[in-house]
Amino acid sequence: MDIGVEPYKIAAALRGVVAQRLMRKLCPTCKEVWMETPPERLKRWIPTGTPLYRAAGCPDCVMTGYRGRFSILEILTMNAELERRIAAGDPADRIADAARRAGMKSLWDSGLAHVLRGESTIDELMRVVDVPPEAAAIADLAAHTAPAAPGAHGAPAAPARVGAQPIATHFDLLEEVALPARRSGAYGEPAKKVLLVDDEDSLRKVMKELLEREGYEVAEARDGVQALDQVDRMGPDIIVLDLNLPGLDGYGVLSHLRSRPATAGIPVIVLTAKGDEDNEVRVFELGADDFLTKPFRARALSARLEAVLGRRRH
Repeated sequence: MDIGVEPYKIAAALRGVVAQRLMRKLCPTCKEVWMETPPERLKRWIPTGTPLYRAAGCPDCVMTGYRGRFSILEILTMNAELERRIAAGDPADRIADAARRAGMKSLWDSGLAHVLRGESTIDELMRVVDVPPEAAAIADLAAHTAPAAPGAHGAPAAPARVGAQPIATHFDLLEEVALPARRSGAYGEPAKKVLLVDDEDSLRKVMKELLEREGYEVAEARDGVQALDQVDRMGPDIIVLDLNLPGLDGYGVLSHLRSRPATAGIPVIVLTAKGDEDNEVRVFELGADDFLTKPFRARALSARLEAVLGRRRH
């Protein structure tokens, strides 16, 4: 892509490039050892005897097999050779090859390290990142075994910039750290997780403060798409859902939840300013567990949550 800037100016100004993607983390409660043999094209990446895991599914992860996400990273730090290649207008694949020879780890390498530590699955890695082609795999192996090539006129090639490894280590801190479950029940049970979905920031803030005082663990979403993403991330015990949302509205969210086996059983309390009978009938037909008309009293919401969760327990 030509952005109208001479390559030598880009090369002189550039200090590094970071690429990031997110992978889902295996649920620690239900992950299982994967007993099958990896596909032939993946065997070169997996040391013999390394245990791999698969997603199973349990109530803690809403039967998805995954809980939370972490980042995988590809960090290119500039050196003299890369600056020269960029200034000369070399193709992207040659620049990438030079970066790998200087020690750059690819997105695949970053994700594979998590898989080999048992934090995610091969399937998830292949969903997020393409398997490197044969040539790239051979180049990666050569980069770890061959001596550094001399530079121009027989001079040693410029080493990678000092500090490249600490930068990579720094970015690993972007990963989500699993926090211990809050304890709030009378018998030391984990706090129930509530997802609040409402586009009114002030109302959401008030509801969150109320429910946290009641001992709930609360997450928020301000539109329908964000709500579905949060469901996959946190696996809520119950959802408080406003109908009037931007983009995908509450009806769409409720329909989507009830159409997926993994989320069909999550109880949903609907909030709406529309208190007419037709609207109430419609949300119950879509699978809502309870219905609360705005404005409502704080104690009413708390009581509805306890009642719905109590019905689900029994």
